[in-house]
Amino acid sequence: AGGDAAAAAESAADAAAEAMTKLRLSPSGEGGEGGAAALPAPSFARAAGDLQSSGALSREKVLRFATGIAAVLMSDGTIDYLASLPPNEMPARCIALQREYLEHCGIEQEHGCAELAKVPQQFGGDSEVLGAFRGFQQACRGAVQSAIMTRARGGGGMGGGGGGGGGLRFREGARVECLIGHEWRDGVVVATNFTPPAESGAPEGWVAPYQVKLATGELVLAPFDEEAIIREHGAASRVDPSLPPPRYAVGTKVACRMRPGDPGEWADGTVVGHHYRPPGVPRHALVAPYQIKLESGELIFAPADNDDTIRKR
Repeated sequence: AGGDAAAAAESAADAAAEAMTKLRLSPSGEGGEGGAAALPAPSFARAAGDLQSSGALSREKVLRFATGIAAVLMSDGTIDYLASLPPNEMPARCIALQREYLEHCGIEQEHGCAELAKVPQQFGGDSEVLGAFRGFQQACRGAVQSAIMTRARGGGGMGGGGGGGGGLRFREGARVECLIGHEWRDGVVVATNFTPPAESGAPEGWVAPYQVKLATGELVLAPFDEEAIIREHGAASRVDPSLPPPRYAVGTKVACRMRPGDPGEWADGTVVGHHYRPPGVPRHALVAPYQIKLESGELIFAPADNDDTIRKR
């Protein structure tokens, strides 16, 4: 769901950026909507030598990554590339670019994801690092928003049907959940086939399928009437009955393996949810047995329910 104004984008910036470190999504496949080929993805040369896979990231590396990837994400080439993809693929591909850029900076992807989550705490008094990191967060959100707008200007199929909400899945007053960055947030549809005001920056003549008022009071637009963007309230809690029951109840203290194949990389946490579907992943495509809140406060998910991945403390 796109922001109705700059304030909405700012409030969602953290969620958009932290998806890389908190959700640990893998790169999605290429390919455009309706069989149309996507533009070539930006590519980065992998740093020579061994990638950093342990220890804290240096100040210089954090600055290099944050400033570099922000410039990459907001470049015309990246925006055009993202705009050539179906909208539900844009966030995951944006994350994939970030992960690949870590290797360009000499940092192993999984280790970089984990260390970037610590930047606000480790560099809390460093205004330059925090400013660069905030710019990176805003670029994550801005790249997808700009790609959506670019797609709309090019006739990429944004907008709803005719008057009165015809052809749309939800009516005014419907309780829904909107994907803001990489976080599903509750809201209520307050308008269908909504024409944004000129100051919103939306393309002239564009009609958004929905205007939604979030539980926080923010007004946002759902730019596509698609399950990956806006869904019925409570959709995530409806679990396929064929899924096996998790071994550990919500509230169980567990340890999670943070790096596959490394017996020493375990982190303590607490199970906070079952049958977790990462934002942007189509329904029934992937369901993780657990969502876990680590003692550091980081939210992750366990992709498998076995002792090699998650175990009771």
